[in-house]
Amino acid sequence: MTSVSPSPTHFNLTNAPGASPPFRTPPEGSLETASKLLQENHERFHIFFNEDGFHNHIAHHLATLHALGASTSQLQSAFSNNTSYQWRLKPATQDLSNPDTFAKTLGSNDDYASYLRFFEAYLSTHSVPNTLSTYLFTHTPQANDLLVRLVSGLLHPLLHLGFALRTAQPALTAEALAMAAVHDNWMGKLLLPAEERAASTNAASTPAFLALVDEMRTDPTIASAPHWSDGNKIRDGLLGRAAEPTIAGLARWRVAPTEEAVAKATAQVLDGTAWLTLGAQREGKAPRMDFFLIHGVNAAGVWAPVLLGRGLGREIKVKDRARLCEWIGRVAILNYLARGAPEPRLEAVEGWGTGDGWDSVLERACELPDDGHAAKVVRALREGEDICKGVEGGKMEGKWLKGAALLVDSVEGHEDRWVRGAGFKEAWEGVPAKL
Repeated sequence: MTSVSPSPTHFNLTNAPGASPPFRTPPEGSLETASKLLQENHERFHIFFNEDGFHNHIAHHLATLHALGASTSQLQSAFSNNTSYQWRLKPATQDLSNPDTFAKTLGSNDDYASYLRFFEAYLSTHSVPNTLSTYLFTHTPQANDLLVRLVSGLLHPLLHLGFALRTAQPALTAEALAMAAVHDNWMGKLLLPAEERAASTNAASTPAFLALVDEMRTDPTIASAPHWSDGNKIRDGLLGRAAEPTIAGLARWRVAPTEEAVAKATAQVLDGTAWLTLGAQREGKAPRMDFFLIHGVNAAGVWAPVLLGRGLGREIKVKDRARLCEWIGRVAILNYLARGAPEPRLEAVEGWGTGDGWDSVLERACELPDDGHAAKVVRALREGEDICKGVEGGKMEGKWLKGAALLVDSVEGHEDRWVRGAGFKEAWEGVPAKL
């Protein structure tokens, strides 16, 4: 396996120039095991596992465990525990080489295999950076549409692409772009007008990330827009009842296309999403993380080194990395506001222990019998400790390890691992009292 380079159809973590180094030395055989399991997932399973669009997280989980230094048995358990409910991947039925067919088929989850084969073929003759530039960053209506789809579905396609770049696996890039293609694009009604409005403002006047979040969450129109009864609190609440002030606020998050500005903004978004997620606790209740909020910090964590131009990130133009940092920040803000904008509780993190250090917390994350959500948060927090030192307006200095220990403690051994909508009292019904 070591002699075969990664390709759009073949995984190989043992020979992946540009990949991010793991936080712990991979045990013997783990790279080969992770590669084999990623290959099996690629060939056997769809990106969704039900009609509601719930995502197959196997690739995210395996890539995360690899970064945390998981053993072969931990990797195999993570895979085996999450295969029984996956949809099998059916043969491709569409020839998407015709641009009209490509466009007309967007948003159809039945056609994931067709998009996967299309992007595998495209990546066989084009580099990953060239492919991303063509399909995401050219500012054409088609590229803008796919970029919107990339950040839809609670950021899952974006997360997938982040793992692809961090592991230097073109096959994951093919999966990520195919995944984006079968998502919807209604978030463009918020994100595209915000980008257009931002282009006419001065990037130098952008407030710090958390300062902007605080301004928006205290806007009475925005604060009252999401309702507990909404089926989708971004679509029905923020877009449906407060589109204008929401777009105006999002437009104020600007990142200038310079390395210095991208580095500053990247650290602010990672620090901010971590703080908003960990601090979203309820007085008198045992600690729990919001299932929706964790996706913001997970995306910020996996993308941070790429946005900083490390690894394969150096092959993405700084203007495109700046734009991605804007979009990641804006979607994180939307996600937070939609969960009832819970005011962060500083004491929830400050009063927690450190779980016997990073090595212990990383190992516990590798042992968790879930689908990878918790391990991804731990990984993001470990990234944050390195990347966010001295960040302007930051809250997490000295709290990254405590936050990771709090996260693991909140899910380890609990069936009710997450709350959904932490700013609403109804989300906490059933969560036990704080001891």
